[in-house]
Amino acid sequence: MSQTSDELLASLNQRDIARRLQEYQALLANDSVGILVVCDGEIMQCNQCAARLFGWEQADLLGRPAARVFASEEEFQSFATKIGDALAADGSPSMEWKTVRRDGARFWARLLVKSITPGGLAGETVWMVEDVTERKATEAQLARAREELENRVRAAHDELSWTNERLVAEMYERSEVEERARRMALYDHWTGLPNRRLLESRLDEAVRNHQLAGDRLAVLFLAGARIRHLLVPMALGIAAMALLAVTSSYRLRRLTAFRDPWQDPFDSGFQLTQSLIAIGRGEWFGVGLGSSVQKLFYLPEAHTDFVFAVLAEEFGFAGVVIVIALFGLLVGRALFIARNAARAGLEFQSLVAAAIGVWLGLQVFVNIGVNMGLLPTKGLTLPLLSYGGSSMLVTLGWLGVLLRVHHETQSHGRPAVAREARRE
Repeated sequence: MSQTSDELLASLNQRDIARRLQEYQALLANDSVGILVVCDGEIMQCNQCAARLFGWEQADLLGRPAARVFASEEEFQSFATKIGDALAADGSPSMEWKTVRRDGARFWARLLVKSITPGGLAGETVWMVEDVTERKATEAQLARAREELENRVRAAHDELSWTNERLVAEMYERSEVEERARRMALYDHWTGLPNRRLLESRLDEAVRNHQLAGDRLAVLFLAGARIRHLLVPMALGIAAMALLAVTSSYRLRRLTAFRDPWQDPFDSGFQLTQSLIAIGRGEWFGVGLGSSVQKLFYLPEAHTDFVFAVLAEEFGFAGVVIVIALFGLLVGRALFIARNAARAGLEFQSLVAAAIGVWLGLQVFVNIGVNMGLLPTKGLTLPLLSYGGSSMLVTLGWLGVLLRVHHETQSHGRPAVAREARRE
């Protein structure tokens, strides 16, 4: 029985040895990667690829210490220590290390170590060797390029920050200079009092504000004011405007440019000529919604003061008639509400509704007249159509007041019990 066991054990050992020899032969026959079989720090086997990597003949490496492929014994010991710790943890460590060829030239090699027998490097291990020098050089070039790019970006950022700071400082200095120049132009240098230019600009502003006083005069007339009482302030206002226009050439040119804008179509008559071109292009039925050409930076203020010209260009004469009819219907309805309120005895509400109607009518008349060249160019928007939040909010607010007047007129004189029942 003992003899049979010994024979079986010997047979198993022979099979194991044969299997391991086959594995070694398969590994060593692989010429795509370098293979070293190292046992207890000595090279037991190597393939042709590993010998070429290190510049040796196969016979010269067999039986030699593995430290031969390292620059020194200390480097091999350092490598062995790091690899041994990983092998002790049942791993297959891979490490990139600088190795040395036979002629002393150093190159980067990727070493993948697998343990065949226990004991780490003291046992039997297989080293797979790959030359990664080109990859390491490429990585180094990429690292240098990345560092150079980061330095350039950092330098550009610093330069941009410095430029931004300088620009802010220049803008602040320029604003101070402009403020000093404005004050020097509008105030006397010695006394600090307003000069003629400032007084003229204030008078211009006052005249612009009082040009919108037509609705107030109309309300005064509807409220019962006598005509002779209204003619005096009107005459004074007209005289003041005429005096200001005559004493200043640019005001006179601005007031008379609308009479023949084609005399100076690129300066004082530019806006009006572009408006007339837009209205003319519309013809009977317009060029179509969104197809206006004049609004593409040819006509100034095409979205506010001169939106009527764009409307005429896109919808033509038919669209203009419809828009004017709708505005007329709105103004007429406001005056109709004012008349009903007056008949109901609501005098204040009647005057408010009449003022809203006259105000809308005058503003529409002035805006359309300016767009068509019937009046001097003034900065009045077209209610409910021109772009602008403040104009739209004010118009909608007054229309809300008009609806409230209509509601009070309808409910005036109705018994309170009936109104309560209607609410319920």
